[in-house]
Amino acid sequence: MKKPPLKEHVDTLRQLIHHDVEPDPSGKGGPRIIVGVVPDRRVSIEDKEMRHGRKSKSKRFNGYKRHIATDLDTALVLACAITPANRPEEDAAPDLATDLAHAGSEIDDLYIDRGSINAHLVDADNEFLQHRLRKLQQRSTGRALLRERIPVEHSLAHVSRRQGRRARYLGSRKHLLDLRRASAITNLEAIQRHEAAAFAVAIAA
Repeated sequence: MKKPPLKEHVDTLRQLIHHDVEPDPSGKGGPRIIVGVVPDRRVSIEDKEMRHGRKSKSKRFNGYKRHIATDLDTALVLACAITPANRPEEDAAPDLATDLAHAGSEIDDLYIDRGSINAHLVDADNEFLQHRLRKLQQRSTGRALLRERIPVEHSLAHVSRRQGRRARYLGSRKHLLDLRRASAITNLEAIQRHEAAAFAVAIAA
């Protein structure tokens, strides 16, 4: 049976109305604009997967979150994931784990953002781990240990600069492909820096 030509557009309109309008509780009849934001509110007519996100209590953004897993020894990006902006960081863990498995990589030590502490990749009890992280931050040796994840931030900054701050495509699948492209170029740059440093050492010797 052939799909009605306007079905997708009508469904989009219904979704937007459902997210933004509610019956007037005053009893006067008719609809009114919803006060606040409903969970998982659609924010784009063109891109049905885009969502509201927050960087802080006061700073909001619309779109997606990019996630990467980096090998701290080589600075190579081994895994990528994309999630809607309203999803917690831990939701990216299954896709990152799948990428790592495809690459034949195993995790020896895990250095993660605290937003991912509830991910299944974390084996320790959450409360104990959070307590341990707080204690580490209070000591100079602990802070030095936590700084070992800085290369991940550097890799993410390189990828972010290459992709830009604004989404180029519609849908998470295309954004993931673009993240993989940017990560591959970042990896080539990391390999080139490593080879250049090795060559400089050889010349100096």
